[in-house]
Amino acid sequence: GNNPGLDAQSVVVFKQGTAINIKTPGAVMSSVAIYDTRGRQVYQRSGINAPETVISGLQVEQQVLILEIATEKGSVSKRIVF
Repeated sequence: GNNPGLDAQSVVVFKQGTAINIKTPGAVMSSVAIYDTRGRQVYQRSGINAPETVISGLQVEQQVLILEIATEKGSVSKRIVF
């Protein structure tokens, strides 16, 4: 069948208070890993199995974070200023 990969532009990541909202319209998220700019992993969650999730309780100071978002259609990296 025709399976276009994940459209990175459609993935939405936004901060709401101290939480990070992630939405992957049209694709089911499997896992999310978050890294700081030094490449240290500061968060990981698998088994999400949903097109959206909220990550809260991150213990990080204000900085740029890199989110690696894996879905059934492929993975995408997003940067966010936390």
